[in-house]
Amino acid sequence: FVFFIYIYRLRCSVEQNILSAKSTIFILSILVLYNVLFYAQGFVFSKGCFQYGFEKESKNIIVDVANKNTLLDLIQSYIAFSNKQHKATNAVKNSFEDYLEDEKSFLKDLGLLESKSSQIIDILRYNKIIFLTFESLSNDFIGYYNQKIPKEATYFIDDLLRKYPHLDNFYSANMPTQEGLNALVRSKLTFNNFYENEKTLYSFFDKNNYYTSYLRGISKYYGEDQENAKRYFRAKNILAREELEAKYGSNIASNWGVHIDTVYKEAIDIIKNHNKVMLFVKSIDFHHPGVYFGKIDYPKSITHLQNSELFKSLYWLNKNLEDFFEQLNKNNLFDDKTIVFITADHNPHSSFYLQKYMIEKDSKGLKKIPFIVVTKTPLKDLESISSKYSSQVDILPTFIT
Repeated sequence: FVFFIYIYRLRCSVEQNILSAKSTIFILSILVLYNVLFYAQGFVFSKGCFQYGFEKESKNIIVDVANKNTLLDLIQSYIAFSNKQHKATNAVKNSFEDYLEDEKSFLKDLGLLESKSSQIIDILRYNKIIFLTFESLSNDFIGYYNQKIPKEATYFIDDLLRKYPHLDNFYSANMPTQEGLNALVRSKLTFNNFYENEKTLYSFFDKNNYYTSYLRGISKYYGEDQENAKRYFRAKNILAREELEAKYGSNIASNWGVHIDTVYKEAIDIIKNHNKVMLFVKSIDFHHPGVYFGKIDYPKSITHLQNSELFKSLYWLNKNLEDFFEQLNKNNLFDDKTIVFITADHNPHSSFYLQKYMIEKDSKGLKKIPFIVVTKTPLKDLESISSKYSSQVDILPTFIT
């Protein structure tokens, strides 16, 4: 647009200081063409979605395009960005309002309003604190929770759920990925509520002399991942697809990013090289649509099933998780000072088409995702938490209060 203004000024009658009619027509033509191309783009995307079986998404694109004027959207985006920057500059603290009496009563009935938790994790007693965060994995696709999922597909995750404390009613707080991680790392639902020097998982463990790292398979240029990690999450040591490909070669990635086997290999290296470490690992292979699975031997019981690619991808995640713990044990890293949290960034998007496998048919909202606490000796004190209602925003305050 700056370029357009420059052309506009050149075509003006400088001597008379008036705007040229031709210039006005020229600029308006460009804006009209911009919008026409946007509609054409939507048409192409819609046809592509329909061709590959995503009828619902095809209709959604048509509706979105029909209701969106890109010029107005650009102006609205600029206003929203300006407001966001203004809030970031002027906000100095969080502000909370007390619940109304009827709200308190409702929350107490759900067990969500307690003066003090009876279960406490003294997180700083551990030297190795590891968050393993799967992409788009809800309880709907874990055999322990859903009998429609073949047991072979998630046998190791199922074993962890049977053996270790976990939350059966742990909900995603927001989506997509960046917003889900924001809720987990910052206990915030949006990026707008930001102030300098706020506590995050990274700042908390940095302050307590841990080496902290954010490791993920996607590109650091995807979305605003790198900026969010630095500014909002306050992560210092960030590894993404670019760094991993430089170290391991370009054949470790496809589609959405670097595959989970390489990501976990790098995770083991990081843990080995630091006595006190908080490592946050985000895998990408189960991103929908287009789930990924590697070239390994798969149980025959799942390869012949309809939608076998889904079950192969689940088995792929499951097997790599098992291998990760085997490597921890092999390198003497899984001791009494190690704690591993297994969870997800959010539940699958509504665009995920295998509705028949979902426990709750409405896939548009926020749903239950796994949260498992794995230690060498299971924490018996936490066994009573399984039925508690909680979500991603509860993790940070649990550690720091």
